Amino acid sequence: MPMRCPSCGTQYPDEARFCTKDGTKLTAGLPQDRATAVRTAGEGPSAPKPESRPVTSHANMAGQVLDRRYAIVKKVGEGGMSYVYLARDVSSNQRYAIKILSPALAKDENAMARLRREAALGIRLAHPNVCHIVRMGETEDGLAYVVMPFVEGEILSDRNYRVGQTTLADTAKFITQVADGLHVAHQLGIVHRDLKPENIMICKKDGEEYAVVMDFGLAKERKAGG
Repeated sequence: MPMRCPSCGTQYPDEARFCTKDGTKLTAGLPQDRATAVRTAGEGPSAPKPESRPVTSHANMAGQVLDRRYAIVKKVGEGGMSYVYLARDVSSNQRYAIKILSPALAKDENAMARLRREAALGIRLAHPNVCHIVRMGETEDGLAYVVMPFVEGEILSDRNYRVGQTTLADTAKFITQVADGLHVAHQLGIVHRDLKPENIMICKKDGEEYAVVMDFGLAKERKAGG
């Protein structure tokens, strides 16, 4: 039986488990006639229109203060499992990137275990060429998030597409910097396992470009003797 997102109504093949648009856990799809009845049951002159009410959710947190500490500025990215926001620490005014797990996945033990593993590994990876994790938090109402330095730049794959061909000098520089960051991770027994151009950010400081390894979400810790 096809699967359906109860939030947005998008239908998926029967092997899908989560909505790629908002992360909601999928349910077995309703027959078309029943689905139509559900959509039309509340329609009528007195029924309030969804767009007439402001919607505040994990996917739309701009303007809110998270955990009484981080003022959310704007959303800068999203995926099937999480939303990423630019935020400012209300006490220090320092900028951070906040990754917030979607509400459906925050209730999923496997997804939470992955987030906690990423945070536990990422906190140990403070290095100029690695986007490490500052801390992980969970609010009283079950919202799970991780705090990272805000890294501003261009994904390597996008840069390659834009410039057409990276110079030999830049290639050597970026590879060396990526290797420096991974070397620190490997010394700690941490293996990235998902290194690709989409997970390397090219940033700029004082007019000089440099590479930063991103997203340790699939990383694993290599045990001694393993």
